[in-house]
Amino acid sequence: MAVQDAKPDRPNLPNSERPRLLDPDRIERLRASGLMQSLPEPVFDRMVTLASRLLKTPVGLVSLVGEDYQFFKAEHGLEEAGVDTRILPLTYSFCKHVVESGQKLVVTDAPNDPRVSDNLSITEMGVRSYLGIPLTTARGHTFGSVCVLDMKTRNWTDDEIKTLSDVASAVQSEISLRLALNDANRIGIDRDLLMGELNHRVKNLFAMVSGMIGMTARNSDSPQDMAEALRGRINALASAHALVQPAISGEAGIDNGICLSEIARVILAPHSRDGGIKIDGDALFLNSDIGANISLVLHELATNAAKYGAFAHPDGSLSLSWAITASTVSIKWFEFNPSLQILPPETVTSGFGTRLIEAAIQRQMGGTIQRDWRPEGVTVTIDLPLSRIAPSRIG
Repeated sequence: MAVQDAKPDRPNLPNSERPRLLDPDRIERLRASGLMQSLPEPVFDRMVTLASRLLKTPVGLVSLVGEDYQFFKAEHGLEEAGVDTRILPLTYSFCKHVVESGQKLVVTDAPNDPRVSDNLSITEMGVRSYLGIPLTTARGHTFGSVCVLDMKTRNWTDDEIKTLSDVASAVQSEISLRLALNDANRIGIDRDLLMGELNHRVKNLFAMVSGMIGMTARNSDSPQDMAEALRGRINALASAHALVQPAISGEAGIDNGICLSEIARVILAPHSRDGGIKIDGDALFLNSDIGANISLVLHELATNAAKYGAFAHPDGSLSLSWAITASTVSIKWFEFNPSLQILPPETVTSGFGTRLIEAAIQRQMGGTIQRDWRPEGVTVTIDLPLSRIAPSRIG
């Protein structure tokens, strides 16, 4: 048979037919099964041969229905029916109706059945009757059907429908096993990727702490100063790490992000007093690495405020806010302190803490930082590219 337009093409379906057939979840699950356009396998071939013999039909199929075409994973009698391909456009497909309904399809007289009368298998293969049982996964996705075709009109009996349903159950069991094995292999791979990423992060954390110890030691006047400064910085990292844990979901390899407002609340909690700290901004989730860097930056800014700025005086206050544009997040840190003389910029910007802030923002996050000193306080503006901070799949 010379199949018309045998190249798979997207069917011109009415809207009512599209949802189930073109459901992205169904299509993705079908592709992930590895069954589409795979080689013939005896386990499936035997089943359709058995179905055809039991029901005395010339053709039996395990038909899988993609978004553009149907693929015969197993076939019996196609060559005798004049078909020399296992892929046909959906214009030849009875099984697409099984996918759309999720129910068996019983066709007694195809040329006179309005559901299928335009099917090209009728005119080009001489098909007159059809019986198809859906292959539906545990997740409710119908992949296709186990079906039989006859070249004469036929009233399918309840026993014949039951027989084909039993064969379809066996086929479905085999497909379910394949899906379960594929899922197990995928989860194993994802777990390996996740463990590799976590190991990478632990190494980065140790490297960060090691560098921090060395630089803090070189910029401390005494062991006590070093211990105090280092303790605060490591505590900030620990707080960020505690927030990272729930951000990694149960689905291996997914970084759901850390909320900026939660980071700010945790890092600034030691400095909190009634009405002294205001945090305001839209919901913004940062990926885990950026979250750790922001934690360090906020800790260093709070430490400076405790030594020289708003937190060093009972009348001081802090406003932390952020705004999101199409490509940037702008974070503003404003310390208000009318009762305390603000130290000159060179006093604050010459220390290790400031250099740590600038390194984190510029090198680690690809952002910029600006400071504006006024008599009433200081404003720090941090601009970060959205493309660098969004949560993403690990690996």
